[in-house]
Amino acid sequence: MARGFILLVLVGVAMSASCGGTSKPASTARSVDSPSVTVPSATQTPSGVSDSTSSFSDAAAYCDAVGTIDAPDARWMGAVVPGSVRDAARAVADGAADTNDVLWRCLGGSVFWCVSFGTNWCPKGDAGMDPIQSVRDFCARSGDTDNAGGRAVAGLATIYQWGCRGGVPAISKQLFTTDTQGFVEASWHKL
Repeated sequence: MARGFILLVLVGVAMSASCGGTSKPASTARSVDSPSVTVPSATQTPSGVSDSTSSFSDAAAYCDAVGTIDAPDARWMGAVVPGSVRDAARAVADGAADTNDVLWRCLGGSVFWCVSFGTNWCPKGDAGMDPIQSVRDFCARSGDTDNAGGRAVAGLATIYQWGCRGGVPAISKQLFTTDTQGFVEASWHKL
């Protein structure tokens, strides 16, 4: 449980930092059945939706109120992984989804979730058009190819398949599309 909470906190802070916001994850995990609490606060989400007096323990109500946010903020008072999200992830993963590997966020007022299975599958996709050094090195020593060592060389977050043409990296094809927040669409599921 502690490993998953730490992962969720780190991902939330990283995602929040990338969009200019701040993240205040809950300091302790709460029961799935904990009641909603009303706490006066003035919190603004990165999407600009402000709800200054409410806090939430129901994921659907939370996302409906905040609209779009990359990770739960201080208004979220429920479990680190809400029961509805955990149950959906386990159903898709044939029960194999460990709560530590489940992330969730809000997009357009809806709950979206992702199972990382201990990998780098849930963060934002790298849509950068400049290849990383390992791809440049691979191409410098290899002939023409449509696959410059795969994602292990190009980076797990890349949305492209990189190849080599004349010793220079070139995008062979786009592997994934991203949503409006930059996350790989194929990784995230709407609740």
